[in-house]
Amino acid sequence: MRKAILIGCLGSLVFLSACGKKEEPAPQAAAPEPKQEAQPDQAAAAPAANVNVQKEMAKADTAIKQHDYEVAADSLLKAQFSQQPMTVKQKDDHYNKMRALQVEIANAMMRGDPKAKKAAELLKQSRPQ
Repeated sequence: MRKAILIGCLGSLVFLSACGKKEEPAPQAAAPEPKQEAQPDQAAAAPAANVNVQKEMAKADTAIKQHDYEVAADSLLKAQFSQQPMTVKQKDDHYNKMRALQVEIANAMMRGDPKAKKAAELLKQSRPQ
């Protein structure tokens, strides 16, 4: 009986110590890593200074409705990486359109649409590494 209690206590101690908060090492002052932007579409890779965010958002909306996923992804990425500041409403609109596009792309990929796969790769490559 004592042996079972001892094993139970020991097991609980091991379990609790494993679930405890891990101590992270102090961050060291290291040189910042250069950002790597690997995008096949050079228009989306470089920040577009002269991009009209509102026009790109409208273009993306039309492309989503027409199931032209690559154009929609390209337009949303141009708007996102534009140097023109977005209003709060534009940011919300961009977020909602990007989510809608991702859902559409996922559904189209499930149906086997090759254009959806290309658009998904474009979005995947636009993420920071």
